[in-house]
Amino acid sequence: MKTGFLQMIGVVLFSAVRMARFDIVLPPADVAPPPVILLGLGVGALVALGAVVLVIAVVAFFVIRAIKKNNAAKKNS
Repeated sequence: MKTGFLQMIGVVLFSAVRMARFDIVLPPADVAPPPVILLGLGVGALVALGAVVLVIAVVAFFVIRAIKKNNAAKKNS
């Protein structure tokens, strides 16, 4: 039943994509964004990744701390 349903959904989605013909005009290949924009995007991505790593580190610190307290409480009781 699941396979038939997924196949039906796939056929419907594929048909919808084929029927929707979007006129997308690509920019000329020789036009490149200024280097400052690329530098800004790179720095922004680096800052975002650093923030994600920092959040993961803080959460891991508190989880490890809670596990240690829980284990110490079990040993003392």
